[in-house]
Amino acid sequence: MKKIVCLVIVSLLLLSGSVVVNAKKAVTYEQLIKEHNLKSVSSCPDGITPLKFSSPEELEEYLKALKKLEKHVVYDIQADVGSGFSINSTGYYAIKELHKDTPVGLAKFNLWADGSFFEIISVPSRSVGLTGITFGLDLRDTSSYYDIASDKQSVSIKGSGIVDVYIIIEGIIKISSKRYSLTINWGS
Repeated sequence: MKKIVCLVIVSLLLLSGSVVVNAKKAVTYEQLIKEHNLKSVSSCPDGITPLKFSSPEELEEYLKALKKLEKHVVYDIQADVGSGFSINSTGYYAIKELHKDTPVGLAKFNLWADGSFFEIISVPSRSVGLTGITFGLDLRDTSSYYDIASDKQSVSIKGSGIVDVYIIIEGIIKISSKRYSLTINWGS
């Protein structure tokens, strides 16, 4: 009988030990703030409502998803006189718009460019912006520029900006900031 009782006790200890080993450690807001380098701010920009999560686990899932996103994306587009092109009176091909994007949570970071794309002289219209579900997000410090190849047959258009994600944690507004950039290489 003693052997059976000892065997049952040992079995219970082994089972409880494996449960403890496999139990997921609870995450706290403090851990997430430190791990993701969230900074406190006194307020949000006008029109921005901070995101609010019901638990640290929910916030952790969101922050992990953001962390997995690519921060710099490059698109290579071959010159093609297909849809979207027209010939203007000077004989240059003009594209209506080059546009590419990359996800930022449920929103998208975008780069748009318009210009003449046959003999490339300039890209006068370039912009970056956020589209989609942008709750809690703000875009700042944006820039865009282009570099035309010496043969004027290709161009590299680049745009970047810092996306601020505003999160309210236990009544305090926190911010996570990351720079995103897109490059569109167009031409032959």
